[in-house]
Amino acid sequence: MTTLAFAEADGWGHSQWQTFAPFGIALAIGCLIGLERERSTPLENQGLPGGIRTFPLIGLLGCTAAWLGEQFHLAVFIALTAGFAGLVVMAYFLTGSRGDIGMTTEVAALLTYLFGAMVYHGEWLLAAGLAVATTVLLSLRRLLHDWVRRISEEDLYAALKLAVITIIILPLLPDVDYGPEPFRLFNPFRTWLLVVLVSGVGFLGYVGTRWLGPAWGLPLTGLLGGLISSTAVTISLAQRAGEQPALSRRCALGIGLSWAAMGVRVLVIVSFMQWQLLMYLAPPLLLASVLGGLSAVALFARLIKDEEIELPARNPFSLWSAMRLAGLFVVMLLAVRLAQFYLADTGLLLVSLLAGVTDMDSITLSLGQLVARGETKPELAIYGICLAALSNTLVKALLAYLFGKARLGTFTLMIAMFTVVGGAFGLLITAAIFS
Repeated sequence: MTTLAFAEADGWGHSQWQTFAPFGIALAIGCLIGLERERSTPLENQGLPGGIRTFPLIGLLGCTAAWLGEQFHLAVFIALTAGFAGLVVMAYFLTGSRGDIGMTTEVAALLTYLFGAMVYHGEWLLAAGLAVATTVLLSLRRLLHDWVRRISEEDLYAALKLAVITIIILPLLPDVDYGPEPFRLFNPFRTWLLVVLVSGVGFLGYVGTRWLGPAWGLPLTGLLGGLISSTAVTISLAQRAGEQPALSRRCALGIGLSWAAMGVRVLVIVSFMQWQLLMYLAPPLLLASVLGGLSAVALFARLIKDEEIELPARNPFSLWSAMRLAGLFVVMLLAVRLAQFYLADTGLLLVSLLAGVTDMDSITLSLGQLVARGETKPELAIYGICLAALSNTLVKALLAYLFGKARLGTFTLMIAMFTVVGGAFGLLITAAIFS
């Protein structure tokens, strides 16, 4: 027998539950927010006294006001809301006179009142979701304040620039293909969209590094740094290993994890460009990343504590870098299309192999664009991206040897070998899928 059946047996029907349920939900929402306020705000500093008792009453007040407004007149609800808002404003000025200028509790009280009114009008799911979001935001006070203190002026300007190129510039660009036939390859909107995508991924990786701080050590730094630029991580750590050979193992661990992150980054880019390719690209790239990353961890599992290594954690976003990436993307797209036009499929694969020496993102974006337009076969694009990843990994291993000397070069060569083996095995799986 259900709860409703019990209620009906006692003379309570569905209509009665519909009447009383909103008030119960409003009380529960008030309890949730009040519990957080009670625990995080000292009683003497609160704009409204109490927390766990006051806020449920505020939620109940909002629900009751909405009920009265429906039963009698909307003016009743407006008057009660204005009166409650006036009480909250008075409480704010009273606490402000004692030197407490914060108004978080007062705003939370107003929101609780409105959530109660929303529940009565049937929006209980939305009100409950907003109440949970409000409680989470209130509980993250110290964490958010600590993070804000870490933000430099350069970080703020970089975030604003990223917002400008995403929200202001991107919508203004025409979504039209330009160029002579059959090379109508330049699309301002799509080109800039890819710039925004790559810049955004790098910026998020940088923010993650800043958010977590240096306390997590080298492995996480290498992993997150790979989202920004695995080549930059390789060169930075290789230089450090060259200066301090005792750190070679630790530097190799960070380099290996940054290579693993590169494979994930390429998959993210492909998912935005042409998500149908993911099924075929996931086996080689994921196996290469997992096997390479695990080999790096296994080789240095005896390292218990990472020594702090200073990476050049500059903000990765700059307008000049974005413009250069856009130009490189267009040139790479043209080179691939010319190679395909004059040398057929062999030319496309050759360009992919050479492009991976300098950059993975531009060739990935170019091949994804060609597949999206139907100008090349998906299997060719997949093999091209895998060839680019192969040459990119081998070049980074060479850079590690040149900058970090033979000791680091030996370690990174072993990681590169496992990475290539994983990618080759994954490519066999992809070939089986195509066949």
